[in-house]
Amino acid sequence: MIQAIIKRHYYPDCTLSTFDMEELALFSVELPWLGNEEFKSCIPENEYICKRIDSPKYGDCFEVTCVKDREDILFHIGNWSWNSTGCICLGLGINLDLRMVTDSELAMRKFMFKLDGVNDFALKVTHMVKTG
Repeated sequence: MIQAIIKRHYYPDCTLSTFDMEELALFSVELPWLGNEEFKSCIPENEYICKRIDSPKYGDCFEVTCVKDREDILFHIGNWSWNSTGCICLGLGINLDLRMVTDSELAMRKFMFKLDGVNDFALKVTHMVKTG
């Protein structure tokens, strides 16, 4: 099974992260951590299985499954945390000053291309550990 990892940096207004999946390096933006509050918070750090779904709003995409007290957590296009209600938006770059990811549409195309023919993958969500 394909493995992916999100390593987070928490900010008061958003969560910015690196996203690595077997030779695919992207970034992500999510809502800030607000105790897993539905529609207002990013999801808890944990290990999940993401499954391909056909979303009425986003079409072919992946859903993070088995999130405690949450549902409909998707990977989709979005550059800022307010582009989602708890989902994960991917980007090719990151702008720390603006607290956003860049080129989200292209990042999602690369993500979906990497997962062509794949119906699920493992996701680990953790925090960035500073070294040195």
